[in-house]
Amino acid sequence: MFTINKKTENGFDKFILKDESSGTFAAIIPSCGAILHAFIVIKDGKQFNVIDSYESAEDFKNNITKKGFLGCKLSPFVCRINKGEYHFAETDYKIKKYYDRNNALHGELYDQQFTITDESAGEQSATISMKYEYRGTDAGYPFNYDCIIIYQLVKDNKLNVQTEIINKDEGLIPIQDGWHPYFTLDDKIDDLQLEFKSNEILEFNDDLITTVKLTTYEEFGSLKK
Repeated sequence: MFTINKKTENGFDKFILKDESSGTFAAIIPSCGAILHAFIVIKDGKQFNVIDSYESAEDFKNNITKKGFLGCKLSPFVCRINKGEYHFAETDYKIKKYYDRNNALHGELYDQQFTITDESAGEQSATISMKYEYRGTDAGYPFNYDCIIIYQLVKDNKLNVQTEIINKDEGLIPIQDGWHPYFTLDDKIDDLQLEFKSNEILEFNDDLITTVKLTTYEEFGSLKK
């Protein structure tokens, strides 16, 4: 049986998705950019959190950028925009929000409050949906869209995370979407194995600005240190 409960702790209003049979649960905080605050699995009979996050709501508020955007939603752009400037549909724009040195970084939604739109729990899963309605608040991104994030906990310690973007503007909009997870696995990274599916890798320069060059990259298609 799966359940969903709300818990207030350290200033956070957490929504807990739990598999009661295994003890696995995920903690999500809609008011802090819909971050995944914790993903707890049972290891050697003890709870083990694989997600690195913030200690309190105050920590999130004061240190979200200093700590590297732990677990944040990156939207409507990811990584860095050179000097915060871009050209779209014959118009030049300059992002106003957060800058790292001279470059705009990680979008507009990482610290915004999402609203719960739906939740359900039963024998097979627990699911919670939340939404943020962006309405052109940054003059450097004067477009309109809805960002919907769906977390679903299922059996066998699996958490599905899905994002849906709905264009609410009158025409096309420029948009990227990403996630900035930080994992903590209680071991040195050189002793861990990694697997993920990819076809290509995007090249960046020394300032972490993309060169827009793509090269084939399938190195971690199977488990590898």
